[in-house]
Amino acid sequence: MIGYLSGACEAAWWCWSWSCQLVGAAALLGLAAWLLTIALDLLHPLRLVDRLHQRVVLITGCDSGFGEALARRLDSLGVPVVAGCLFPEGPGAQRLVQQCSSRLRVLPLDVTSEQQVRDAVSSIRDSLDGRELWALVNNAGVSDGGEAELVPLEAFERTLAVNTVGVVRVTQACLPLIRQAKGRIVTVASPLGRTAMPIMSPYCMSKSAVISYCDALRVEMKKWGVSVCTVEPSSYM
Repeated sequence: MIGYLSGACEAAWWCWSWSCQLVGAAALLGLAAWLLTIALDLLHPLRLVDRLHQRVVLITGCDSGFGEALARRLDSLGVPVVAGCLFPEGPGAQRLVQQCSSRLRVLPLDVTSEQQVRDAVSSIRDSLDGRELWALVNNAGVSDGGEAELVPLEAFERTLAVNTVGVVRVTQACLPLIRQAKGRIVTVASPLGRTAMPIMSPYCMSKSAVISYCDALRVEMKKWGVSVCTVEPSSYM
């Protein structure tokens, strides 16, 4: 009996030992595959989209920040950029005019103005000259904050008008042209649209709404070959 128990314990130990070794080997293989994937991604040469000089990109909110920086970067790559600026005679817009190539155009664009949005899209359509409106970058945004109980209703309305309704307004106006090009819609959202923060309720609401809008639009546009995505940066100065 003792010999039987001893044999059974030895067999159990042997099985457990081999199981641990197999699990460890599988874990090592998984780690190796993951590291190989990362290495291949890092070593893979950067490939830009083809026909960049034929693909017009409209960016809203180019007076400063991300919008101005993106306009400069795309212009340096040979992309025809339409830089929508709230203040087309302001310092940010004038820097773009003076320091970028002639491919870049500055247009007055207040995303809360139906007339300005229509005029901007009409101007882009008339100037395509065989090119295509391939991308819209919804970058324009404002940020209001304070204790939710004390923030004036006008602050909520203003933030939603720019960050949410403005995105919808410009997107709807551009979609017929972007659908033809099978292009893309890129919207600058925020992590605060997913996890709310005190003192920032108007901004959090607006970004949460725009993320939901883009999630729905992404599914609707798939059948047209149009990509829809959000970029959700943290806080930058």
